Amino acid sequence: MAPSIGRIVHYYETPTANPLAAIITAVWSMRCVNLAIFNPSGQAMSDPPTSVVLVGEAESPPTGGRFCTWPPRVE
Repeated sequence: MAPSIGRIVHYYETPTANPLAAIITAVWSMRCVNLAIFNPSGQAMSDPPTSVVLVGEAESPPTGGRFCTWPPRVE
């Protein structure tokens, strides 16, 4: 799936963290995006990281560091 501005992703600060809701705000490549990240109360992170790795559906997440994924499809 190709990233585009405005798409929703799940952001992980670490591989074992719970996901946070995020919106793609810039696309650098198919695997690198900037995000607006929201805490569970809906407040935006004041200084979000840039150049976050976007992990594809068939890829394994990194063993360390932050990343984002597409949310699972729920039917």
